[in-house]
Amino acid sequence: MHVYTALGDCYFNLEDYLSATSYYNEALLCPDAVEYGYVWLGLGQSFYELGNMEKAKDALMSAYMLEGKEIFEDVDEKYFSIIKDNM
Repeated sequence: MHVYTALGDCYFNLEDYLSATSYYNEALLCPDAVEYGYVWLGLGQSFYELGNMEKAKDALMSAYMLEGKEIFEDVDEKYFSIIKDNM
């Protein structure tokens, strides 16, 4: 799981958001990975950057439900702002 997540992070940083979503989704297929908010955060950020706001909201809400608002402390406010209204 950690390798797929790291690859997702690398592609996100390279602004290759489609590849990033593929690796984050691969990470989520690993045992217990769905319990890691960080994977959901990366997936949600990638979907946001691709303009897929519904999938972004779902993934970002999963990150929030698992980790709380703290998971959004080191990322751009825009990612938290799209789920604020759903709380």
